[in-house]
Amino acid sequence: SIKASRTVTAGDAPARRSLDTEDIEVRSPRLGHPPAGSAAEYSVSLAKVAAVASAVMHEKNIILHEQDVREGICDFSDDTFDRIIHDPPTFKYAGELYSLVFYRELRRVLKRNGILYHYTPSPGKQKGRDFVGGVLSRLKQAGFTTRYVKDASGIVARPA
Repeated sequence: SIKASRTVTAGDAPARRSLDTEDIEVRSPRLGHPPAGSAAEYSVSLAKVAAVASAVMHEKNIILHEQDVREGICDFSDDTFDRIIHDPPTFKYAGELYSLVFYRELRRVLKRNGILYHYTPSPGKQKGRDFVGGVLSRLKQAGFTTRYVKDASGIVARPA
């Protein structure tokens, strides 16, 4: 799977470093199965993803690391990133990306004044399970303060 480490410079501001853990493979649960609609619509959506990925790969200030983030995160020094976007596949496909051990690694590589955005779907909601509550609890145990943002379907976390 492809995991990305991005270094982004905005104008004259000092360089900010961001880590994006999203799996952008076509086999991703979000892209691996055609959505409702025609095959043509699905092909168009895949073409858009491919175009964005191609553009990203040619940016000078973006470095792509083609490795599993569970292993690759260990290669980064403490306090490396200003921002982390954590958008893992569903728990069913990558449960370890929701673990306390992995969250501690995210905390380790995030700068003291950094921000983590963690996309959190709502699996188990219909079965009475509190998936988001479990994620919030583990993030707190890993050293973050957390805030769930319902409209963004995710958690904003900062080092405690």
